[in-house]
Amino acid sequence: ASLRARCMVLRFFLLLTFLAMRASGALEIGKPFWGFDGHVRQDAFNILSFEVRNTSGHSFDGTLTLEESLGTGRSQAPYVRHLFLAPGTSQWVQFYFHAGTYPPEWRLSWTEEKGGGIPFESPGTAVPATVMLADPESPAMRNVRMPVFPETLFPPTVSATDALHAVVLDHSPRWDPPRRQAFLDWVKRGGIVHLLPGLNGELPQFTEELAPLNVTADRTTIGAGLVVKQKLSRTEITLNWLEKAGFSAPETAKNNDNGNISNLDAMLFRKLARSEEHTSEL
Repeated sequence: ASLRARCMVLRFFLLLTFLAMRASGALEIGKPFWGFDGHVRQDAFNILSFEVRNTSGHSFDGTLTLEESLGTGRSQAPYVRHLFLAPGTSQWVQFYFHAGTYPPEWRLSWTEEKGGGIPFESPGTAVPATVMLADPESPAMRNVRMPVFPETLFPPTVSATDALHAVVLDHSPRWDPPRRQAFLDWVKRGGIVHLLPGLNGELPQFTEELAPLNVTADRTTIGAGLVVKQKLSRTEITLNWLEKAGFSAPETAKNNDNGNISNLDAMLFRKLARSEEHTSEL
């Protein structure tokens, strides 16, 4: 009887443990990273990146919804994307959204057994970003003195690059074809690429879609964009140096129209976005 009782207690304990794992299952949302340098550009499409981790014992197969609060109500045209995460795994997620001239409050919610949601602090606005594309966690980035954007998070569509002015590169990023094409399209639209010598002292060499970046002159135009060879290293170049060299980002034009017009534009963009979920894997 004693053995039978112990077995029953053990089964009951295992059942409680299993139920507890499912009941406590929730997504862990990492710190949001706005734009390319922590800011967004007004009246333009921007990106929001954050890491999502599934800490539960069962798979998450649901939707993430990004929406802004409008006064006391909620947006009627939120941004939605599907997400699947196996237990114990994580994934970087990006939303591409249009920012108007007003600072909304953002909220992320998701569907699961009980659902969940957290507010996102409203980002600051700034001129289009100038960043170094690299791995910010690499020991080689410790002495870099300018903003670093994770190259693995570069968007696979050029429409999400409105808030990017210029990049600094001392190597050829390992991108899939959509990201390589999006980067080249961004250059042709007016982006500036500053090429620096790598650890071997040589300028990076590019292949496939990025081959047009293998320029011979010190300054070469590609479409409306520009490729510039610099002699500084990654630890020497700074935003201040680039500004003094004449590569300042353009100021954002001030909008004197009624803010409701901008709000209407943003809502129309979101309604169009609802018909197409962002399903690209990062």
